[in-house]
Amino acid sequence: MDNIESVFPYSKFVAEACARDPELLSSLNEAPDLHAAGDALLAGDPDESKFMDGLRRLRRRELVRIAWRDLACGASLDEVLRDLSAFADEAIKTALAFAARGLSATYGIPRSPTGEPQELVVIGMGKLGGGELNFSSDIDLVFLY
Repeated sequence: MDNIESVFPYSKFVAEACARDPELLSSLNEAPDLHAAGDALLAGDPDESKFMDGLRRLRRRELVRIAWRDLACGASLDEVLRDLSAFADEAIKTALAFAARGLSATYGIPRSPTGEPQELVVIGMGKLGGGELNFSSDIDLVFLY
């Protein structure tokens, strides 16, 4: 991978992630289909710890990919913020779908007083809601039925 000298000295996280998982370097040029990656996690083992491990691996891969593009001058600030926000959105949707699947199997589908199925709505506030999430941002979520 080109530009290692432009990236590793400036990001301990990226250097350590690539040392831990050498395949990351070879996949950095491939922008993943985040929706397909989320679907693959949902189609896997329904075990929560395995799901969470897969989500953490996907998060690390995406953060490394986005940071690499940022540090190697391959992406504008707007692109970086958009990519971070898009990944957070997809990760939230994937986690919500996983939780809903398990909870509805145990407790049933939430329903209104008139019996209509109710879908949980998740609203991203602040930088996530504005599509301006950065590497150190936390996410503020509101959950509504």
